[in-house]
Amino acid sequence: MIESGTKPVGRSGAAGLIGVLICTFAVHALAQSGDRPIAKAIVDDAVTQYNLRHFQEASTLFEKAYQVDPAPVLLFNIGQCHRRLGNNELALFFYRRYLDQAPADAPERREVVKRVADLDRSIREQADLKDKPPPGVTRDVAATGSPPGALSGAPPIDLAVAHTVPSPDQGPLAAPPADENDSSRRTLRNVAWVAAGLGVGSLVFGVVEMVTQSSRVDRFNNHLGPTAGDPTGLSRNCGGGEPGHGGPGCADLYSDISTGRTLEIIGLAGGGALLAGSVILFLASTPRQATGTSIAATCGPNVQSPGLQCRMSF
Repeated sequence: MIESGTKPVGRSGAAGLIGVLICTFAVHALAQSGDRPIAKAIVDDAVTQYNLRHFQEASTLFEKAYQVDPAPVLLFNIGQCHRRLGNNELALFFYRRYLDQAPADAPERREVVKRVADLDRSIREQADLKDKPPPGVTRDVAATGSPPGALSGAPPIDLAVAHTVPSPDQGPLAAPPADENDSSRRTLRNVAWVAAGLGVGSLVFGVVEMVTQSSRVDRFNNHLGPTAGDPTGLSRNCGGGEPGHGGPGCADLYSDISTGRTLEIIGLAGGGALLAGSVILFLASTPRQATGTSIAATCGPNVQSPGLQCRMSF
């Protein structure tokens, strides 16, 4: 008689193929945010240089980080460096570029508005001193229609918030998060949900096949038909080790058992691989925290048995 635990052909191959597809996609998705840690490392070096009062070196590093990851907050940090170097016009330029690019609800906007107001006033005062006439000479300001030294084309500044911001000696703002690409994270999260749904469906399919497999084995073992010893009678005539797996009708029943076993393995192994892949994608779509959590996935041949072995480390 055939045993219900008979090992099917192709078990490791089906699971291995699905594992390769999931791991390959997940590793590719993780690589999409590869430039973010590079930018953060550069910003960390720039903050160190700023704290050491090496403002020119800090400005160069902030510019390099912006080329890797154009986060608007880096424009403010570049402006901070130029302000400390006395390059007020350059500082004003970078502050205004920040205001152009930063979100309207960015918490740093109020700070930058004050910087722009202070620098704009300082530049005007310097221009007033430069253009101030010698003692005894008067100048008709009304004829010009505007204060001397005013910057043409400068955007209006909301001075109402100037008294609610920190000290103007504040250093560079915090480095940008390791992952600011919300669209990429949403895409990974959506793919993770799809993989999880497919994984659950595959597991359910495998469980159903496993439950119905026992009935297939019973039909095979209890099939009645002619045998070599009794060609005209009816008796149990199927056997897994017999030629043709027994008498008439046994070959079809044995084929049903083999097919069901293969589908069971594909469903269970494939569901497990899909769920593991969805976990990787969920973790990849989560913004990295300051703890520096890292994720790695590797796949390779299994040295103990035929098939593919995948590992994840966190």
